[in-house]
Amino acid sequence: MSASYHICPSYSNFQFDTSFMYITGGLGMLQLYQKRHSDVNPNAHVAYMFFAGVIFIPVIGVIFGPTVFWGVFTALYLLATPFLTIELYYMGKWSLAWP
Repeated sequence: MSASYHICPSYSNFQFDTSFMYITGGLGMLQLYQKRHSDVNPNAHVAYMFFAGVIFIPVIGVIFGPTVFWGVFTALYLLATPFLTIELYYMGKWSLAWP
């Protein structure tokens, strides 16, 4: 797939190549995670929705411009990082519900 970008480089080919590499890298990491943690299997639907979100982020940057993209991305990143850190640390054994 990357050969199409290297033979005739253009902006749309670069977007396609980058999206393909995101999915390839994500599936590789998911496979490694499944091999190392056989007791925890991620749901396929959730994984593909996550990949769809990862592909949607660069599209937002192309459509709305870099200023809006980086502002929204930074806000979401700062909100998601603590949540995902706690989720991975406790492997789903915590809840946001108040007692």
